[in-house]
Amino acid sequence: MTVPTLDRVFGRVAFGADPSNYHAARPRYPEETWQLLRERSDLGPGIDILEIGAGTGLATAELLAHKPRLLAAVEPDMRLADFLHGCWVHTRSS
Repeated sequence: MTVPTLDRVFGRVAFGADPSNYHAARPRYPEETWQLLRERSDLGPGIDILEIGAGTGLATAELLAHKPRLLAAVEPDMRLADFLHGCWVHTRSS
C-alpha cells in the first residue's frame, strides 16, 4: 500500500493562498501550550519575544496578551506576513 505524500512546497504555497480564510479556519492553540510556556520559559509581562514562523498571528495574539516588552514576529511567506502586519501593525505592548 502506498501512502500519499505532499511535496513540501505545497504547504508553503497553499497556506498563503488565502490568509484570511486560513486564519479563520485554524484552531487556537490549547491553553496547555500557554501554561507550559509560562512555567518553562517565564512567559509573562516585560519579556522580549522572538516569534519565528508567525503565520497569520494566532500565536502572536496570545503572546501579546502576556504583555511582553517587545515582540518581533518573523514570517517568511510575504502573503501571510502582509496579513499579520495588517492585523498587528498598530499594537503596542504596555
